[in-house]
Amino acid sequence: MTHTMAKELQGEYLVAFATVARDEKASDKISEAIEANCPDIVFCSFIVLNPYVILEGKKRNLTVVIRNDYWLKDVPPCVKLRAKGTYHLADQIIAQTEPLRKELLVEFALDPKKVIVKENPIDREGIEEGLRNAKSPYPDNGCKHYVWVGRFSPIKNIPFLLAAFKIVHKVDRKTELFLVGEPDDPKKYRQSGVHLVGFQNNPYPWIKFSNSLILCSQSEACPNVLLEALYIGTKVIAPEELLSGLAIRNRLAIPYQNGNITSLVRMMLLQ
Repeated sequence: MTHTMAKELQGEYLVAFATVARDEKASDKISEAIEANCPDIVFCSFIVLNPYVILEGKKRNLTVVIRNDYWLKDVPPCVKLRAKGTYHLADQIIAQTEPLRKELLVEFALDPKKVIVKENPIDREGIEEGLRNAKSPYPDNGCKHYVWVGRFSPIKNIPFLLAAFKIVHKVDRKTELFLVGEPDDPKKYRQSGVHLVGFQNNPYPWIKFSNSLILCSQSEACPNVLLEALYIGTKVIAPEELLSGLAIRNRLAIPYQNGNITSLVRMMLLQ
């Protein structure tokens, strides 16, 4: 996402990247990166590091732009406290959706002029390149192919998706679910009709040639894969709260009630 945003700035800005881990030396590493690159503007899009970037940037009288794409209820209290104590010092704050913007304004009492909404940019050139001459990666077996793409982290709520698909598969044996990503423990995800395909450098054919992309996150703002799938023209079945914050509204976005397994099963069977 950050690299895609940088592409939009080509011709106007010279962009340098510094990779910083979230550890006890984060502040020192950020300071070293700023000193090494002598920027006019510093930018960070990770809520854990945003406070350190703000402090180090303002210490040098630089323009500081940060981005927030997490619901505040989903971050540890200590991270939220640091953000609350520093966000007002930033020159510009980017919220991924309007609901996220409203949450920041209410929780942190920020100047509304400082907080703008910008949905995640997607790398259209990269998508088009990834789909050039692409063929379906799915077996030609007459099945309906659902796909999930992402990180295997608790917030993604994959057990919920597996439970829903188990019901779908019992009703319709000609269905398959493909999980694209690197699982923490493959054994946990083994069940009838489910296929683990691992991390894919080019996930776009998996999205394009699926019947539907399924999102099942417990709480998330607006993942890139959702915007990418809609751009490609693939149906997306996702929690209604996730879709409500989108500027994009079309027939491809299919909502279900978050946490309601019956609702998800129904939407999957209808596609």
